[in-house]
Amino acid sequence: MRSGWLIRVTVALLLIDLSVDGADSDAEVAARKTATDRFLKADSDGDRYLTQDEFVASQPQAEVARRDFRLFDDNEDGKMSREEFLCCPTVLSAHLRGEIFDPMSRLVDEAVAALDESLGGWDKRPNETVPLVTVIQMVAEAAGGASTANLGGIDLDADQRISRNEARRFLEIQLGVRRNDGELLRKPDGRVVNYMLYSHIDQNRDDRLVFQEFRDRSYAGENAERLFRDADINHNNQLSLAEFSSIPSRGHEDPIEQFRLYDKNLDAYLDPAELKAGLPDWKQPIGGTVFPGSDLDADGRLSLAEYRLSMPANMVLSWQSIAQDRDGDEQISIAEFRNTPVQIPLLQLYYFHRMDVNHDGFLAPPEYPVTIKTPDEFFVVDEDGSNWRSLYLFEGYNACGSVSVSPDGQWIAFDAWSTKPRRGTGMFIMPRSGGKPRLIGDGMMPNWAADGERLTFSSGSSVWTTTREGQERVQLAQGWGAQWSPDGQRIAFTRESEICVYDVLQKRVETLLSARESPYDSIYWNMGWSPDSRHLCFKGATADGTIEVALIDAVAGESHLKVRHSGKVPVNADFAWHPRGDRIVYS
Repeated sequence: MRSGWLIRVTVALLLIDLSVDGADSDAEVAARKTATDRFLKADSDGDRYLTQDEFVASQPQAEVARRDFRLFDDNEDGKMSREEFLCCPTVLSAHLRGEIFDPMSRLVDEAVAALDESLGGWDKRPNETVPLVTVIQMVAEAAGGASTANLGGIDLDADQRISRNEARRFLEIQLGVRRNDGELLRKPDGRVVNYMLYSHIDQNRDDRLVFQEFRDRSYAGENAERLFRDADINHNNQLSLAEFSSIPSRGHEDPIEQFRLYDKNLDAYLDPAELKAGLPDWKQPIGGTVFPGSDLDADGRLSLAEYRLSMPANMVLSWQSIAQDRDGDEQISIAEFRNTPVQIPLLQLYYFHRMDVNHDGFLAPPEYPVTIKTPDEFFVVDEDGSNWRSLYLFEGYNACGSVSVSPDGQWIAFDAWSTKPRRGTGMFIMPRSGGKPRLIGDGMMPNWAADGERLTFSSGSSVWTTTREGQERVQLAQGWGAQWSPDGQRIAFTRESEICVYDVLQKRVETLLSARESPYDSIYWNMGWSPDSRHLCFKGATADGTIEVALIDAVAGESHLKVRHSGKVPVNADFAWHPRGDRIVYS
């Protein structure tokens, strides 16, 4: 039965055919009354409908009005009712306009119908409830892993059984009409909550936005303080989703107004050129996926309903962040497409299949802008940045990193990662003068000892040493990101928020920065020793997401911190000291 449900809901999604709440203010009531009076005045024959000529006569721009009549004559009967008139952007602003039919509701209808059929005609028994787990499992199989977080948004009476109305609500969550707690993401007036931006701003994932998050991650610039203050309706110094969505233009998107803006020739359709010219730069990466996938009737253009169902018009997820080809096969699987911090399973499945034009179960150019990973190449460069020379183009591996030069300057050690079968992560060494790298074993972040004969590395949450031939592997301690001091006497590593050193001669671990003393939630790997082996430079992250670059004195009894950079700007955790010890390079 469940495999049949999977087929039916997938087919339904593919074949669908398109032929802050509260009491209104006095000003809003007055605006709607004025709009109604305009309708009555325009209705010259008093039949309670507007013909196209009557509507055009009531509008300031005739050509725009003729286009809008086509857009908002929702039932296409050639006349405009008062309800349709109140939906027109030239009549009322977006938050005041009337309820507009949402094409996404047809997707929900089809998914509900498939569920009804799988449960033996559930629609014929509307008062019957079924076990909640049954519906969750069926939808999970259809979606390849349905989100079931916060079931309070589904099982409203908490009886572990689900009514047909509750099942519809669950499917609305899986299709992005609502989020997990049931709050609407698609408004009755046609606007869409900018849940993508809300999720991005909410750095600590606590479902509320404090001012620091909003200031640093909302892209509001100098307007951030004013926008945050105005949206904080209950004055608790944080924004809920409802408060965030009330922020003009930033808290929501208006696909209807976008469509009208992009439709330069006023024909009530968007062709590919109009879409490309209209989309902002940050949406251009997904603009090329709209045709043919979102052109449901294959006429080479988008109707308003088709546009409202497309990814650029439905920013509930970060569609513009192109999925990564994690296995290096130069195509995107459904698992890779859904590899996002927030998941809306059925919606992601719908878009994936709409873009998969050749129906092979993968996305590849021109269906989707897959980034083809080119092999990493090693270079050497003079100190002043001149005289770049290529050493080696390392094919067959997806990423190389953690480059470490031997003390005599003649050898380079590094790690490389591959998704190819039986490869995984390995450590390599090669001559600095160039030549083929030689695998010396599994592990990450190799780092040379002072004598150039041994290396320390990290593997399996532990710190190890090995010879340059990859022999005599010795486990030293639990930790990560091992870095051998230039004098060869100590190996520094991290344990979450701690910094430790292993004394090579004494064969014991010392703690430089304990968890109790550490101001950081986490300390990143690839710390850097100063040339005199007295200091370590590292990257730490505090609880509020602040990134710091700091120095710690590695001499026993002098383990105090000196912060050299602090902020929310991302910093790479790779540090290189100048041989004189007076400068540190990082990015």
